[in-house]
Amino acid sequence: MMKSGAAPTDMPLWRLRWGGRLMVLEAGVALSIAALALKLLPFRHVVWLLIGKAGSAEAPLPCDVAAPQPDAARRVARAVRRASSLLPFPTLCLPQAMAARIMLGYRGHSTVLHLSAQLGSGKNASAHAWLTLNGLAVIGGGAPEGQVEVARFS
Repeated sequence: MMKSGAAPTDMPLWRLRWGGRLMVLEAGVALSIAALALKLLPFRHVVWLLIGKAGSAEAPLPCDVAAPQPDAARRVARAVRRASSLLPFPTLCLPQAMAARIMLGYRGHSTVLHLSAQLGSGKNASAHAWLTLNGLAVIGGGAPEGQVEVARFS
């Protein structure tokens, strides 16, 4: 029996209900498609196929990580994180955000995918991606300190 304080992601996959198992499977497929697209296609094609039109990053939306999310967004984020940990290849923030966007779009939710980068010339360049739904972080949690949002896809 599960302890009352245990998170659902701590539960073994085989103990999930069928709906949860199918959502993890869907997330695994979406993550695999996103990762494969990022490996094989030029980025402009990835944007066109999986993300949509590019928006301006001049006026970043506030991102409230602690605010409540719709139930579908929480379930999708949990499934993407679980599937990501089960796949035999690494899936970092961009494929996770893309997979969550695909899954939430299928469920009728309009999301915004954000990209940030550390600007300047340095050996330790870094980038990050996150997904928001109604201004609330679903995957990724916002731009890390020292990075600037460079693109927004809605």
